[in-house]
Amino acid sequence: MGASDQLENSIITRLIDGNGYLMSPDATYYASLHTADPGDTGINELPATNGYARKSYTTSGGWNAASGGTTSNSGSITFAAASGGDWAQATHFGLWNHATNTASANFILYGTLTSPVTCTDGDAVQFLGGSPGAFVITVT
Repeated sequence: MGASDQLENSIITRLIDGNGYLMSPDATYYASLHTADPGDTGINELPATNGYARKSYTTSGGWNAASGGTTSNSGSITFAAASGGDWAQATHFGLWNHATNTASANFILYGTLTSPVTCTDGDAVQFLGGSPGAFVITVT
């Protein structure tokens, strides 16, 4: 079954606006990087070594308005710099409601990076915001 652009845009808007229409809202969400497709559970996340950790961002003004069933980040999402060594190559990103895997952590959605990213020691991974942003979320 397909969905209309209107429904797709409404789903996206309700996920990113922080009002909790589809789920309890969280003031802060967390972006993650993955070495392979995270599936529905968030598997294949980069190991928490060499300074890698999920990057927090707020829902307030963090996303462009949904259009055509798609949105992207309006503000830059910058991970902490790698320290003590390189990170594994990331091919996917994910969005969570918690900084770490705890009982209250929920994996919300994910996407494929246009190009794989490897963060080398001393560098930081940044996904620039704007229109379009670097993280593109599409509901189909």
